[in-house]
Amino acid sequence: MSYLLYFTGWGIYCCLFAARKTGVKIPELINSYVTDLLCLPLILGTALWVIRKIKNSNSIQLSPAMVVFSVAYVAIVMEVILPQLHTQYTGDILDVICYAIGGYVFFLIQQQEGFKSKSTLWIPLN
Repeated sequence: MSYLLYFTGWGIYCCLFAARKTGVKIPELINSYVTDLLCLPLILGTALWVIRKIKNSNSIQLSPAMVVFSVAYVAIVMEVILPQLHTQYTGDILDVICYAIGGYVFFLIQQQEGFKSKSTLWIPLN
């Protein structure tokens, strides 16, 4: 993922977080969905960076299955499990759509990086 996009995403996320914590009014649409759109690209971008450092290879990419699993995992935890455990969380299908869009955008950006040799990371199940 492009460093500029990655750090811009983190900057936006941190600004929204700080605004919420300090009581700054944020338009409802932005407050409700921008962090959900940024969630998967930031999580997957960080995970990909760590994997590349561990494997010492900048050509590794996350497989489509890994991206889909990540979207499903975050959606289930954030929109199904947490709302049952804490009243501050609510399940919202639009959040799930935002997670899916974020995962798809991450995958597209990853594909456009123009690696000379692309190696998709597949984790064996056994």
